[in-house]
Amino acid sequence: MSSLDGKGILAIIETAFFSPILLLSIFLCLRHGFRRESGWFYMLLLSLLRLIGSACLLYAETNHSTNKDLQTTYFICNSVGTAPLLLLALFQLMRINTGMQDSGLPRRVFRPVQLVSLVALIVAIVGSTDFGSSNPKDASQGATMSKVAAALFFVVYLAVVAITLLTLSRASHVLSAEHKLLYACVAALPFLLVRLVYTLAVGFSSSKTSPFYRFDISMWVQALMQFAMEAVIVLVFMVAGLLTPVMDENHYSVRGQQGLGVGMERGVKPGH
Repeated sequence: MSSLDGKGILAIIETAFFSPILLLSIFLCLRHGFRRESGWFYMLLLSLLRLIGSACLLYAETNHSTNKDLQTTYFICNSVGTAPLLLLALFQLMRINTGMQDSGLPRRVFRPVQLVSLVALIVAIVGSTDFGSSNPKDASQGATMSKVAAALFFVVYLAVVAITLLTLSRASHVLSAEHKLLYACVAALPFLLVRLVYTLAVGFSSSKTSPFYRFDISMWVQALMQFAMEAVIVLVFMVAGLLTPVMDENHYSVRGQQGLGVGMERGVKPGH
C-alpha cells in the first residue's frame, strides 16, 4: 500500500469515528423513527457523507488515481456536511417546541428555515460539482454558488441560534423528558459556529496560498475546524438521543389534556 499524506491519515480517523456513529445513527433512527422530522436521519446522512468521502480520498491516494469522478464525489461529500448538522439541531428544536403545545413556537416558524437549509444544500452540491470543472465559466459559476451556499448556511445558523435561545427562555414549559435535547442544542451552538466559520472561509477563499483553499485545504484546519467540530456535535446529540425516551402518538395530546404539571413521563412508551 502506498504511504498516505496527512489528509489520508485524517480520512482513516474519520472512517474509524463515523463507522460506529453510522451504526448508532441507524439505531437511533429505528428507535425514534426514520422520518425526516425526527432529525436523526441527518446524523445518518452525515455519517454516510463522511464515510463515502473518506473512501474516495483513500482510494485515490493509495492508487495514485486522478479520476475526476472520485475527486468530484470527495468535494461534494466534503462540502455539504454543514446542512445535516444544522438540520439535526433544527428538527430537535421543532420536536421540543411541538411538545410545548401553546407555549412553543409554531411549526410555521421552522418551515422557512428548513426550506433555506435544503436550498443551501442543493446549491452547495451543484457548486461543488461545477467548481472543479475544467471549463472556466462553469468553475466561476461553481465558485459563486459555493459562496451563496455558505451565506445561506450562515443565515440558517442564525435562525437556529434564535430559536434555541427563545426555546431556552421558555425552558419551564419543555417536557421534562426532552430537556436533554434542549441542552444538546445549546451545547452544540459554539461548535456549530466554528464549523460555519470553516464553511464560510472555504466558500469565500480564492487564494491558492490560503489554508482554506478548496483544492488544498490545510490538514490541520480541516481536522480542527471540520472533523473535530462535527465529532463533538455528533457525540453531544448522540448522547441526548440515547437518553431521550421514545415519543408515542400521545406524546403531545396528553400534555394538552392534563396540563404542564402532570405527566413528567408523558409521551414515553412503557419500558423506556
